[in-house]
Amino acid sequence: MVKAAEAAVQGGKRGALEALLRKEGIYSSHLSAWRQQLAVRGQDGLAPQKPGRKPKLDAKDRELLAAKKELASLKRKLHIANAVIDLQKKSARRAGPGAPRTPRLRRGELMAIVEQRDDTIAVTTACEALDVSRAGLYRHRLPPREQVKRVRAPSPRRLDDGERQHILDTLHLPEFADQPPSV
Repeated sequence: MVKAAEAAVQGGKRGALEALLRKEGIYSSHLSAWRQQLAVRGQDGLAPQKPGRKPKLDAKDRELLAAKKELASLKRKLHIANAVIDLQKKSARRAGPGAPRTPRLRRGELMAIVEQRDDTIAVTTACEALDVSRAGLYRHRLPPREQVKRVRAPSPRRLDDGERQHILDTLHLPEFADQPPSV
């Protein structure tokens, strides 16, 4: 097409190029773009090209890459599974003879095992494997709270110290010493 346009311009006939463009149904911008491609890349620049980015890998390389990704994923899963089995073995060893018998102490040991897990194992996975509540684990991590002792206001019906002592003295008299409290 570029050669035909050059021939039309060289022919010297007025309007020949415009007639050629109308006949072929193309715009002059197409012709100028083709001329630039021809100048930059030669005849190879005008060859039809598939749109989009050029594929970096062929089908065989893509298949190999997919197999490598799958292998890496399976290795990671195997590592996690082995680590979970190790956690379960630790918990079973600690559950043997001499293990704490109260559920609270057993739960504390399981939480300690979860805390000692390998970093590649998620907390969720370790908690599920050992049947430990995640919320309980996070609560266990918190520092112990100080027990605040509340001072209660004295009851308005409370006996004062003199009245209390008088009642105690009366109850300790010999005539009441052998009587049950309900009489």
